Amino acid sequence: MSTTTQIRRTRNFSMLLLDAIGFPLGNAFFSTTTVIPLMLSAAGASKLTLGFLIAMIMVLQSVPGMFAVPWVARLSIVKNYVGIIGLGERLALLPLAYLVIAWGNTQKDGLVIAIFLCFALYNLFMGINRPAYFVLVGKVIPSQWRGRLYGFAGGIAGIFSIGIDYIMRNVVFAGDNGGFPYGFSMGFIIGFVLLITSLLPLFFVKEQPLVWVSQRSKSVAVFYDVWKHDSRFRQLAISQIIFVLSTMMIPFLVLYAKDVLSASDANLATYATALLLSSSLGSLLLGFLADRYGNFVVYRGCMIMGAASALFALFCKSPTWFTLAFIVQGMSMSGVGITSMNLVMELAGSANRIGVYSTLYATLTSIPAALAPVLGSIIVSFSSYTVLFTVCVLVVLVSLSILAKQKPKHQHQFT
Repeated sequence: MSTTTQIRRTRNFSMLLLDAIGFPLGNAFFSTTTVIPLMLSAAGASKLTLGFLIAMIMVLQSVPGMFAVPWVARLSIVKNYVGIIGLGERLALLPLAYLVIAWGNTQKDGLVIAIFLCFALYNLFMGINRPAYFVLVGKVIPSQWRGRLYGFAGGIAGIFSIGIDYIMRNVVFAGDNGGFPYGFSMGFIIGFVLLITSLLPLFFVKEQPLVWVSQRSKSVAVFYDVWKHDSRFRQLAISQIIFVLSTMMIPFLVLYAKDVLSASDANLATYATALLLSSSLGSLLLGFLADRYGNFVVYRGCMIMGAASALFALFCKSPTWFTLAFIVQGMSMSGVGITSMNLVMELAGSANRIGVYSTLYATLTSIPAALAPVLGSIIVSFSSYTVLFTVCVLVVLVSLSILAKQKPKHQHQFT
């Protein structure tokens, strides 16, 4: 490898690293696992409303990408597309910083509608941006560096999350009514600034033009070809389709702690920080392990942690110790996210196939991901949190059973 190539790769790694650090930090201030459930609850929304919001988010993050792939396939350089669409993402949530104050105590129904509209626009932009982002990663980051990219990003974000914890406690969740509405407003502003700052480095990536070798890659028919002919991809997708149903418990963990365990405002702030810290620092370890032992091994281990989180939630009766449920869940979420998409990129092989593979995978898994929070809200509304956590454990076990006989082919693939 020439010195010029090494310098370019290091520069690109650094630029994408900065974005990968800032993105989870910014999103922590409007997390659909901790902040938004409490915000909807303060606005008088039902648990079913929360379920439908998460369902909408899952669909919009994934399905629009299928229609964006033909556009991306016409781009020899994708970084500017990623950056401009990313700017639209960030701007979409900014109105909530004003609306939560203007309507939080007077027009609560209007605020709930505004939350849906702003998050719809935010995730629509994210959905049409996702294929291009993974093409960019596939072009400029070697496969053996991708685990470390998100691992280092998570570790550094974890260090900064100490400051996030302070802000959560003293700004977002501070004051009367758990920080609603003024603390939540400040959270949206801080999150917006962090996301904008992290986006800028993407414009400085040194990207080589990509020659698309097949006009068929510009047609949605290519998705059917991948599903029909790539059995390894089908197996990965089916296992994940089942596994993501277990995420139905995630937005209800914080509500369970508040409603059943009588968690204090300090506990709620700790949960938000613990989730961010564990997913961040956990990804540092998990990214290294994925590069060392293979994504598939770490992928299965993180699925097991998802079941462990639900089991712990079943038996824990202390709001303080309940923090461990968020810690384990954070590691599971980050590990599955990193390794499953890295596996998809490996199965795609060349950069000009990554957009198709990643989009098809995201779309297929978005269907159960959208159903999961609705199912979770129905279970909680008509049964109990205990039933919800039990169902999640069983779902993970079924997903793991599909992969029970599978073994890694080598460090970066599975059969």
